[in-house]
Amino acid sequence: MTIAIVQSGTLVEEGGVSSVTFSLSGVAAGNTLVVAVLFGDGYGGGSVPQFPTNWLVYSQLTPGEGASACVAVLPGQYVTGGSVSVTVTASTSNPQYPTGRIYELSGVAASPVDVSAIGYATGTSTTLTATSAKALQGVGEFAFSPIAFDSGNDYNQTFTPSSGWTRDWQLQDDSAGISGAMAYETFSTASTPSITWSGLNADSGGYASVIVPLIPVRSNKHVDRLGEDCPKRGWCRVEYPVSHRSFIW
Repeated sequence: MTIAIVQSGTLVEEGGVSSVTFSLSGVAAGNTLVVAVLFGDGYGGGSVPQFPTNWLVYSQLTPGEGASACVAVLPGQYVTGGSVSVTVTASTSNPQYPTGRIYELSGVAASPVDVSAIGYATGTSTTLTATSAKALQGVGEFAFSPIAFDSGNDYNQTFTPSSGWTRDWQLQDDSAGISGAMAYETFSTASTPSITWSGLNADSGGYASVIVPLIPVRSNKHVDRLGEDCPKRGWCRVEYPVSHRSFIW
């Protein structure tokens, strides 16, 4: 099954707050929810976003710890449908400048995150590359990758993702907050996910990015009928593609 974005919420940008709320209506029960959010104050008091129970959270602080890039996933078993909202709170008492969006996705597996293929990166130069430690489990995985900049006082950045990635939103903050962007990609091969953000301005506060791949719903098994063996002999080989095991029955 193909993973698809069913809908996305309004891009939410707040300033000088301790929490931010993301909302959607008309959500289908059993679909997966994802929040991609940047948190921080741009002055070394960055926060790791705090989500409610059952959300799977993956975040990375910038080198100067003034901002963080975060992707959080709510598995479909906890999504009852209808109108939904999630409030994300700061892990510090410093006033924060969060920006992000909530997404509803269909076709995501019950255990949604390909944990071994998550990638993190930090840096202070004009490009930033995040690469996963391992390859994806299979084809059709769908990855989110936000990037956060430690300070909002630099407006001439393009936050351009590498080929294959689609930039969904970008923030050039005109306050003392943070800047950044978010991109996603569907992988047609079981490759090692990687994203390079370019168009950055070298800054000691630095950048942070994370790659979070989601696993599509896959068939549990398929039957490979070898020639005339099934109808004549009454047995078939059943293959389980994920584990690469075969059984005779």
